[in-house]
Amino acid sequence: MLNPRRYPDEAALLAHYGEDQLQSLLAYYNTCVDIDRARGHFLMFKHFVRSQKALTFEQFAKLLINDFADEYPDYAILAKVALIIPVSSAPCERGFSVQNALKTKVRNRLNPERLNRLMFIKLEGPNIDKFDFMQAARLFAHSAEGRL
Repeated sequence: MLNPRRYPDEAALLAHYGEDQLQSLLAYYNTCVDIDRARGHFLMFKHFVRSQKALTFEQFAKLLINDFADEYPDYAILAKVALIIPVSSAPCERGFSVQNALKTKVRNRLNPERLNRLMFIKLEGPNIDKFDFMQAARLFAHSAEGRL
C-alpha cells in the first residue's frame, strides 16, 4: 500500500486497490490513526502514491513523512511504523552471523553484556579503517575508569 512501484498502471484498477490492506492496518493501528479520516483520504492518497512510481518504498515513505504529513497524517504514521518494523528476517540473520563470528570456540566464555557491545560495534560502529585508536586510548586514559 505504501510502495508506489506495486500500484497498478490502469486507473480503473486503482479504485479497489489496497482496500484489504488498509482494513487490516486500520484494525491493528486503530489507536494511532483516525480511521474515518484515513478511509476518506484513501482514494486521493492512492492517486498520490501512484504519481510517485519512480520512488522505492523507502524513498516514498520518507517523502510522505517529511513533506506530506500535513496532507496525509494517518498515512505518515503508517509509513513511520513501516520504516521501523523490519519487513524481512535479514536484520535478524545478520545479527546471528555477527554473533557466530564473534563467539567462537576460543571465545566461548564471552559474557552476554560484552558480546552485546561487540555486536553493536560490529553492526553499527564506524568502519575500522576510519577509527582513530589513539584518540580512543586518550579518552579512555582520561576517563574515570581509565586504567592504563
